[in-house]
Amino acid sequence: EHVPRGKSQSVYVKNVSFDTTEEGLKKAFEDVCGQYAAIRRVTIPRRTDMRKKDASGKPLKLSMGFAFVEYATAAEAQQADGRQGCGRPCVARDAVTAGGGGA
Repeated sequence: EHVPRGKSQSVYVKNVSFDTTEEGLKKAFEDVCGQYAAIRRVTIPRRTDMRKKDASGKPLKLSMGFAFVEYATAAEAQQADGRQGCGRPCVARDAVTAGGGGA
């Protein structure tokens, strides 16, 4: 599908908690304006924190504080633009116009 500038199928989500999971973010953004939306992919860029370890002693991989949610259609993504969710004030913006470039 050709997506014109400003009509991305992905939204950039800022202010994502460090412990947010892809599944948790997907659930938070599946309900778009009271309707179920088909999400193709959720991407949360992570960085390794060598100072913090998990239960097995391995370094933790923490969210970098933002994510991309890719919807099946640009119309669904447009409905999610500006939405807040995921248990704190996460804000979704069109990935193209937010400078994220997409998922």
